[in-house]
Amino acid sequence: MISENDLKYNITIENVNYSYSDSADGWDTYPVVSLFGNKYVPLKPADVGKLAKLVLDSNNTYTVNTGDIIDLGEGYTLRVKRVDIDGENVWLELNKDGVYVDDQIFGIDFGYNDGTWTCKLDDIQGENNVPVLKVHVRYFPQGSINGVIKIDGLWLIDYATLLIFIVLMNSANSIMFPLTAPHFVSQINMLSL
Repeated sequence: MISENDLKYNITIENVNYSYSDSADGWDTYPVVSLFGNKYVPLKPADVGKLAKLVLDSNNTYTVNTGDIIDLGEGYTLRVKRVDIDGENVWLELNKDGVYVDDQIFGIDFGYNDGTWTCKLDDIQGENNVPVLKVHVRYFPQGSINGVIKIDGLWLIDYATLLIFIVLMNSANSIMFPLTAPHFVSQINMLSL
C-alpha cells in the first residue's frame, strides 16, 4: 500500500540511438521518454509537456519500387511515388489513414550523398518544424531491373495523437495531469495545492 503523498513518478528524457545508424547524416540520437509502458518523443527536446508516441524506429530493409506502399503502423503509410535512378532521386509520400500528409523528392544514397528525408511539420499542437518521420534510401542494383531501392532506416512518431500534460506545482509536490483525460482536467479546480 502506498501511503498518502508517497506516490512519485519521475519522467526523464533520455537520448537514445536510432536503430539505423549514420551520425554524419543526422541518424545519431533522439530524445525519448518511457511512460505508461510505451516510448514517447517530446515535440521539443527538453520539454515533457507535449509527447508523441514512437511508432517506429527500425533498420529493417524494405526493397521497393515505384508504386509500392509500406505500412508503418498506427494508420501511417509510406508510398514510393517514383524512383529515378538516372537522376538519382526518389519521390516518397507520407499518408495518415489514407490522407496525404507530405511528400519529398530527394537524393538516393549511392555512397556519396546522404539519402535521408526528414519530414518536418508545422502547427503540431502549436509547435513548428517538428520532425515526425525520417527515411533513409539506398540504391539497390537488381540485375536488369531499373528503379529498385532499399529503405533501410525508418523512424516515425504519431504526431496526430499526442499526450499533453499540464504540471501543477506547489512547494512540496509537482503533479502532472494528462489533458487527454477529461476527468483529470475537471478535477484540477478541486485540488488544494
